[in-house]
Amino acid sequence: MTIITAPAGYGKTTALSQWVKQCDFVVAWVSLDKQDNSFTQFWNYVLVATTNAHPDLEIGNWPKKDSFHESFYSPMITALINGLNALPHELVLILDDFHVIQQPSIHTSLSYLLEVLPPHIHLYIASRSHTLPANSSASSKRRASYH
Repeated sequence: MTIITAPAGYGKTTALSQWVKQCDFVVAWVSLDKQDNSFTQFWNYVLVATTNAHPDLEIGNWPKKDSFHESFYSPMITALINGLNALPHELVLILDDFHVIQQPSIHTSLSYLLEVLPPHIHLYIASRSHTLPANSSASSKRRASYH
């Protein structure tokens, strides 16, 4: 996980955009705003971004939008991880403007994702603050890079 932090207007999104244009990775980009501070909406956007970036990504057992439940995120994340594990190459997932995400269930489920994220999947978080997903201190010490 790489976290890029800076105040508003300091070029986080621009820097990531320029890097994406030069890298050889498949990139799934999620631009977040305050309306995305919903467990269901956040994870559906992640799913759509990853499947758009890699159309043959197969996610089995992904719950229907109306059957998402915040307290049962483990099977959902497991389905996503199983699909990501099957990818033959690296994938970059960018969560832009992550500072707008305050929902504890999103932070907890993202922390779980980080604990089991395959090594060929790279998470980049652009934020105005050093806000990490909840309970991710162990994984962040092992995998995080601050810029």
